[in-house]
Amino acid sequence: MIKKNKIRFAEVLVITILVMVVIAVASVISPPAKAGLWDDLSNMGAPTVEAQVYLVETSGWNVRIYQWNPPSMPGFTCMFGAGEGKGGMTCVQNPSL
Repeated sequence: MIKKNKIRFAEVLVITILVMVVIAVASVISPPAKAGLWDDLSNMGAPTVEAQVYLVETSGWNVRIYQWNPPSMPGFTCMFGAGEGKGGMTCVQNPSL
């Protein structure tokens, strides 16, 4: 009886370790895990554009506004607003540029 329980325990232990190894390997090679690395590699060498950041207090929400002048669109100012799970962007002509 004791020998049978030891064999059963060993089988469960081996299966548990194999499952943990498969999960660990899958998490290392899965695309979501590489998203940060892909962003870093795909944006390597891209110029950085200075942006102004504003926090706008609204009723119960804190909205962040990013504003910049894109070099590829002279005479335009772009703004991106980010809130709780939502965001939006617009670019408008800026005659003062």
